[in-house]
Amino acid sequence: MISDNIQQKEKCMKKLYLGQEKKQKKQYGLTIAFFVLLIFFILLIYFNINYFVFKILMSSSYTDYDSLVTVSQSESNSKNVFSNFDNTVISLYVKEVKETNNDKYIRFYNPEQYKTLKENIEEIAKKSEIKQLSEDTIYLKLTNISTYTRKFVFEHQEELSKYEHIIIDLRENGGGDLREFVKIASLFVDKNKILYTEKYNISFFNKTYKNKSEKYFHFKKIDILQNKNTASSAECFINALKENLENVTLIGEKTFGKGIGQCIIKLKGGYAIKATTFKLYTPKNESIHQVGINPDIEDQSFQILENEKSWGF
Repeated sequence: MISDNIQQKEKCMKKLYLGQEKKQKKQYGLTIAFFVLLIFFILLIYFNINYFVFKILMSSSYTDYDSLVTVSQSESNSKNVFSNFDNTVISLYVKEVKETNNDKYIRFYNPEQYKTLKENIEEIAKKSEIKQLSEDTIYLKLTNISTYTRKFVFEHQEELSKYEHIIIDLRENGGGDLREFVKIASLFVDKNKILYTEKYNISFFNKTYKNKSEKYFHFKKIDILQNKNTASSAECFINALKENLENVTLIGEKTFGKGIGQCIIKLKGGYAIKATTFKLYTPKNESIHQVGINPDIEDQSFQILENEKSWGF
């Protein structure tokens, strides 16, 4: 009886000790996390002190405040100088880089411009279409490379797969989302085949994209229509098929030759910035930047005739 009481007391003491030890570890962990965050914010302030001082000085003490309002409104579409100071500075910096480097791709979007950009992508995608040209030939026109055109292809993939010959029209297709191009190209190319490679200033970030799924389409013949305005991820699509398949023929003009890629970073308040951050390489590790893709058959007058059956958005 006495021994049982002693054992129960020992168990209670052990539980109490373990509970206190666990509580101490938690408190210790929270203390470490607090000091890590504190050091982070101190470093953040230290490395940006000049900018913070400039921002506070200009927003609170600059005598010609009306000029700041004018600049803020023209660059960030807002009269609130302090809350939109960062966006105004980014916009001015982007303009300076654009002029200095003649970089036509770098861009700062205010909320209205960014909204318009997304709406335009959708509207352009809606012009994509599918037409039956004959019993064994199907025509697919992709007006850009986006979520919308990828969904369009996936929604009609069963119908497209019924034909032996496909004509893919990428004329006037300026490209778009590289991730969506990978998904579309994966329908055509064998699993584990390289689709394209991104190369950065720091090679650690380089990434090669491969098809991770089984190919869906098994066309006997693939013709791709291209022209001088076929660019960017549309060119990546051409190379992914041309360098991985033996039944692809390119018809039209030499393409634009855009072998660089941009990322769009969304900022707070609905703003966004687009900048060139990497170079694009084909499955055979070649660059087409400022070179373009030559057609196998030069033909600028290729016409698709109207027919009985067609599909659109």
